[in-house]
Amino acid sequence: MLSAVTKRSAKMSLVHDGVVRYAGFAGMDGVFHLRLYQPASRWRRPVAIAGALEDDPGVSIVGVPESVIAAIEAVASPRRRPRLIEHHPESLHDPRKPSFIEVRPRLTRRHAEHVIARVRRRPLGRRRLQELLGREVVVWPRGYTAAAVAGAAGERLRREVAVSSARRAARLTARIVTPIDDPSCKELASPACRVRSER
Repeated sequence: MLSAVTKRSAKMSLVHDGVVRYAGFAGMDGVFHLRLYQPASRWRRPVAIAGALEDDPGVSIVGVPESVIAAIEAVASPRRRPRLIEHHPESLHDPRKPSFIEVRPRLTRRHAEHVIARVRRRPLGRRRLQELLGREVVVWPRGYTAAAVAGAAGERLRREVAVSSARRAARLTARIVTPIDDPSCKELASPACRVRSER
């Protein structure tokens, strides 16, 4: 139930709700749940909730905030850079861990890519977040998956990313041949044990 403060707050509009792809390490991408809220006033910043899905094939949205921000800007094109809120539903079962965390990166642009110098993280209570948005925030205590939040389209994107990332991981693994993998490798100086260059 919304508090009195929330009811008096200017309600933000939900302008995007779906599964989005983000760039991961070494080309192994992942997906997250994006909810982008746009305020009525142009002087207020949008708010983006990036949800860590249970079936994300990537590493984690925690390790690549610059990729998450770039994905949000590419998909939704907000008027101003949004306030980034990470949502970790597994923390809903542990009151000692925050489920919502505001991420404050200091960004600079280099060759049209985001480069982060420092990241600050601050826990944000669900009630405070709802007051900020002026509306309820739906959570999934269990079953927070691409299909649950975006249906068949979300699951299709997740599978595409999973297959692509698996192929990329296989190519990276195939570049290295260890003595266990190759019986002909008798010493580390052997060509069979050296890192193969990608074709």
